Amino acid sequence: MKHGTKIFIFQKILEMLLTVFIVTVLSFILMQISPVDAAEAYAQRSQQRNSQAMVEVLREEMGLNDPLPIQYWNWLKNAVRLDFGSSYVNQKDVLSQVTTAFSFTAKIILLAGALEAVIILLLGSLCYVCRNMIAGRIISILCFAAISIPPFFLASTFIDVFAMKLGVITVVGNAGLMR
Repeated sequence: MKHGTKIFIFQKILEMLLTVFIVTVLSFILMQISPVDAAEAYAQRSQQRNSQAMVEVLREEMGLNDPLPIQYWNWLKNAVRLDFGSSYVNQKDVLSQVTTAFSFTAKIILLAGALEAVIILLLGSLCYVCRNMIAGRIISILCFAAISIPPFFLASTFIDVFAMKLGVITVVGNAGLMR
């Protein structure tokens, strides 16, 4: 392997590590600047007496009284070991809950991909058949507009319409459309 190739690989590994570091720091900071105090929220959710002494005990148990660098280090160390602890809501292992939810997410992604492929093939065929007509131009413009709209906006709109307004699907749990 050439010396220049080794340097290039080394630089890319450093870039990757720096990116991972920045993403983890930003994630940690976003959790810290949340206006919700985790200990208070847990005390309220678990319907315990929400006294200041109880909240302080919970903060100590959760490690929220430690300095931020120590909290970050513990958080990062546990994340690398895939130890995300247990949920404060239902006391189940967080990793097992995420892997369970992943199967539903994968089904949705596969369904969306298959639907997208069918629609693309149909619209592409229709555009080809109508290529010299005004209908072909209109379909092309509509397809270009659909591609230009950010997917996040479309997904947010979809959730707002179908989950919040119509109640066809749910955004919590695994009920709704996929059931």
